[in-house]
This record gives sequence, structure tokens and C-alpha cells, in this order.
Amino acid sequence: MKKSIFIVLSVIMFSACGNTEYSSVKTEKKTTALPVAQEDSQDAAQADIPPKVSKKELQKIVFESGFEDSEYYNRMKEIALNIQLDIAQQKAQETSNEKECEKISDTNMQNKCLSHSLKQIAIINSDVTKCDPLPKEEKNKCADQVLYNLSMSKEDREVCAKINDEEIRNRCKNQITHRTALRRKDETLCEEIPDEKVKERCVSEVVQEKKIDQQRAERQKQMEEDVKREREKREARNQRKNPEQEIIPEQPEKGEQNPSLEEGTSETSQETSITEETQPEETNPVIDEAAEDTLENEEVLGEQAPPPEGE
Repeated sequence: MKKSIFIVLSVIMFSACGNTEYSSVKTEKKTTALPVAQEDSQDAAQADIPPKVSKKELQKIVFESGFEDSEYYNRMKEIALNIQLDIAQQKAQETSNEKECEKISDTNMQNKCLSHSLKQIAIINSDVTKCDPLPKEEKNKCADQVLYNLSMSKEDREVCAKINDEEIRNRCKNQITHRTALRRKDETLCEEIPDEKVKERCVSEVVQEKKIDQQRAERQKQMEEDVKREREKREARNQRKNPEQEIIPEQPEKGEQNPSLEEGTSETSQETSITEETQPEETNPVIDEAAEDTLENEEVLGEQAPPPEGE
């Protein structure tokens, strides 16, 4: 009996504990749902920003990830050295300083970086002296590349003559001669090219270029003639429509007077003044008669006036 009671109590307690754990899990899920959503939104907003990996974290990924065989470490070393090589070469070209290659931990990679960086710095700055630290064979190749690029930019055959490699030297001369012939539109310059294939191509391109220029000039001339012909036709049509069209003189600008009008005005004013001077003065007969009557009356009154007192 006691055993049965104990079993029943054990079952009840187990079920109660299970319900408690389940409710606590559900509660945790409800309470942590909102913070997780906020973190996701922040991660989405900063998706374009690359994560910054610390040295400790990188060491943990590389050495404490469970990969410990020799193949794994060799591959990781190769990857790390190639990354160092790319970064060092880029910085060396940007700063024109080959000492950036000394930061690489592997000697072979240092030499590879130095060779590449010195060539690029020499070509960018057109400076053959930057090739001097290289071994003889690498030095000659570097110098030839610099001289070839320099001769192409200046179109100077004399620079080509300084190239060590005969094949590159001849190619440099042929290329400059080809360019000069095209620029001057002179196929006779192509005869200086020793290579027959290059010479034929040079002549063909120069002739084709001259033909294109001639066609362009003819089209331009035809266009000018068409414009002139159309203008003449338009003028002829206007003349037929208005055969007696008067030529309207140009109007003087505002503030200016027509000189012909000024002359006519001055002449008219002069004639008026002369007429006024020569014309005799006219008297009004009515006013003269009234004046005579007044004088006669004064004389009569003077005769009839009484004598003064005392006489």
C-alpha cells in the first residue's frame, strides 16, 4: 500500500516538474523574441560593413578549429603568404617604395614581390634605374619594357635602339615607323620596315586611311554645294514672287537722326528766318483811324477850354 502511494506521488511530482519546465521554456521564448528581432535588424542595417576580425579570433579559427594535420597547415600558410604578397605589391606600387615587400615573412615571396614591384615602379615612373637592384636577366627584361613603353609614348626610334633584346628592339622600330606613316599619310615610309608582312600591312592601312580622308572631303564638298544651290533656288523663288520689291533703307538706331532730315530741317529754318527779316511791317488801318480821331478831339477841347482865373 505504501509503495503504491509512493508511486502515485512520484508520478504527480514528475508531471508537475515537467509542466513547470515547459512553462519556463515558453516564457523564455516569449521574453527573448523581441531582442532577437532587434539584433537581426541591426545586422541587416550593417550588412555592408565588413566584420573586423581580431587576432585572437583568427587564431582560434585557424588553430583551435580541430584541423591539425600537416596538409591543413601547409594550405593555410600558402593562403596567408599569397594574401601578404598581394597587399605588399599594392602598397609598393601606390607608394613607389619596394621596401613594402620586406614585410612578407617568406623569403621566396619577398623576392617575387620585389621583382614585380620594381618593374611596375620603373614602368610607371619611366625610370630605368629602378631595375638595377634586380638580377641581370630580370634587370634587362625590366629595362627593355621601360624603354619600349617610353619609345611608344614619344614615338622615338632612337629610344628603341637602347633595347637589349633584338626582337623587342625591331618590333619597337617597326611599330613607330608604322605609326608615323599613318599619321603623315605617307606609305613610302613603310618601306623602312624590314619585315615584309608588317610592311604590307602598313602600306595597306595608309592607303585605306587616305581613301577614307578623300571620301570625307568629297562628302564635305558635296554638302557645301548642295547648301549653296538650295540658297540660290530660294532667292530665285523670292525674286519671282516680288519682282518690284523696294529696297527698304536701314532705319537709324534709336537716339540718332537721319542726316538728310537734319539738312532739310536746317534749310527750312534758314528760309523762314530770311523771309521774316525781309518782310515789311504791316499796320492796322482801324487802329490808325482811331488814333487820328483822338488827336482831333484833343485839339477841339483845347480851343474851347475856359481861360484861367485871374485874367
